Amino acid sequence: MRRKNRPIFLALVCAGLLYLSPAQAQSSYTVGQRLSTEQIQTLGKLPAVTIGTAQYQVLQTGQNAQGVAYTMLLDTNRRVGQTYHELMIAEQPTAQVRQLLGAVASQAQTVNYYDQTQITLMRFATLEQAIKALAQARAAMPEAEIGLPISFSRPSLR
Repeated sequence: MRRKNRPIFLALVCAGLLYLSPAQAQSSYTVGQRLSTEQIQTLGKLPAVTIGTAQYQVLQTGQNAQGVAYTMLLDTNRRVGQTYHELMIAEQPTAQVRQLLGAVASQAQTVNYYDQTQITLMRFATLEQAIKALAQARAAMPEAEIGLPISFSRPSLR
């Protein structure tokens, strides 16, 4: 990532993390929480998903107070993470993203193009839709930085 865009990119990521406020996400799990082996065993067989090359188990899905869908995931280290089904495409001209990923964007609930920072955010209704869109976007733009952010910690002000 080019250094001049890094602060803006980080600001957008942090803005997205504001959705993670405890009052907004109604969950029996906490982002960053580490479950014990016994806790995981009591959950039984959980659905598994692969995002990129990483494996996760789906703990629960829901909506925050603003009606934004989220999924709570468990990583291989037993940590709880949360995603809002957002596909982030960085350092790509938004006109190029519109052209190459128009079909992917048409499946999203919302799409935000940030021309100045060359960042595109697409939010999908379900994790499955976001994972499918991630694969399609990476196939169409293999050189691009494309990801599906998962938060494993809450931002804090110090």
